[in-house]
Amino acid sequence: MIRPLTALSVCLALVGCSSADGPTDDPGDGALDEAAGETTSDGATTSPDGAPVDATSDGGADLGTPPTDVAVDTPPAPTKGCGLTATTGWQCEKLTVAGVARDYCFYVPPTYDSKKPIGLVFQFHGCGGGISEAKDYEAYGAGRYVFVYPKSAASCWTPGGPDSTLVVSIKESLAARLCIDDARVFASGFSSGGFMASALACSRTAGIRGSATAGGTTGCSTPTPLWQYHGTKDTTVPFASYGPPTRDQYVKVNGCSATTTAIAGSPCVEYAGCKQRTIWCSDDGGHRWPGSAWMNKGALDFFAAL
Repeated sequence: MIRPLTALSVCLALVGCSSADGPTDDPGDGALDEAAGETTSDGATTSPDGAPVDATSDGGADLGTPPTDVAVDTPPAPTKGCGLTATTGWQCEKLTVAGVARDYCFYVPPTYDSKKPIGLVFQFHGCGGGISEAKDYEAYGAGRYVFVYPKSAASCWTPGGPDSTLVVSIKESLAARLCIDDARVFASGFSSGGFMASALACSRTAGIRGSATAGGTTGCSTPTPLWQYHGTKDTTVPFASYGPPTRDQYVKVNGCSATTTAIAGSPCVEYAGCKQRTIWCSDDGGHRWPGSAWMNKGALDFFAAL
């Protein structure tokens, strides 16, 4: 079950949720658009993913009780699409969810082998964002993953409801046509997309096992793998409210010790003794998905090791 943070005491600045073509991330970050929080007309404070923040509730739809985690040594779980002829490269499609045509695109690497199960990574944009291929991110995947880029129903993502149904529907559609490893499904996202990715991993929606986030992470009450980045100069999704507090939730829930090991060439540390891998990254950056190799390659290597 998703575990919300304490309600914000200040109103976050409205940055980009009012327009479908809102602000984009810094050039070269390879991914997604900025999030924004807002105060609603009735005075209720909302989190940057647009959902009301309530310290006494689950903070939104109940996405279900997560099943038992897949063990690290679990063999591949091939889907029924294995053995079927498939097209590689960038492809875009529509799916009807709750009577609405929804857009998504996906990338199948040129090395794809229909007889070998491959991992699946969902990539979620920020508020006001849209579908944009993250080619640098894909390159670091080294043929290990099919990448999926869905579009939210509204400007920001909302866990539960049609947005979560879309993710499940996409996974089912691709699994029927591609040789997906059902034990290796992950999610990553920036800002509102980070909140979405971590919420889905927490609930294990569509079998998502873990998440990599930047500038926005949903707390969780169930041991769940997490790679989390948050810049200290982030004022859109304030670092002090959403960075260390969320990290500390995962450290506690994942049963980690206070001991950490630095990850070479990055501003990241990994916590020791965890039930599920827990990695925290932070530097003096603002609201962004870092385009550096330590983030892109690091997150994908993190998934590969789960």
